[in-house]
Amino acid sequence: MPNDNIVKPTDRIHPQQLEALKRNAEITAALGTPGDGIDEVRAHAEAVRAVWNRGGPEMDTNEARTIPGPFRDVPVQFYRPKAEGNLPVFVYLHGGGFRIGGPLSNDRQMREIAASWGGAIISADYVHVPEHTFPDPIDEVVAVLEWLSENAGDWALD
Repeated sequence: MPNDNIVKPTDRIHPQQLEALKRNAEITAALGTPGDGIDEVRAHAEAVRAVWNRGGPEMDTNEARTIPGPFRDVPVQFYRPKAEGNLPVFVYLHGGGFRIGGPLSNDRQMREIAASWGGAIISADYVHVPEHTFPDPIDEVVAVLEWLSENAGDWALD
């Protein structure tokens, strides 16, 4: 006999989020299963994200840049809404378990936040496994933060 008092995990998720999760499952299913190699897994993840990145607000600046890092010039995406003077900035680090993702993985989300907040965003990449090991990704993030701390004014950031 079912117990009607049991709360299912989905009962606590906002209906809009449930709809987004359902849509993401549909997108993932339509794209099929990625191959076994890390390159195929990464390409599949980017294809899923691409659907969510369509549309959204335009930025005054939305461009790929690099910041010097310990292993390479670290790719970043620079989002700046139209505004005068130096803007506050936050650094966004994409998810992906240190295996997948990149500065454009959450492109629309970054543009939406920058437009509504009025500040700039640096979406920073970091090296991934298996090509690198811990603490290499952290070292790259620290390098980005240190560079911004010393050079933010060069990009009209505060």
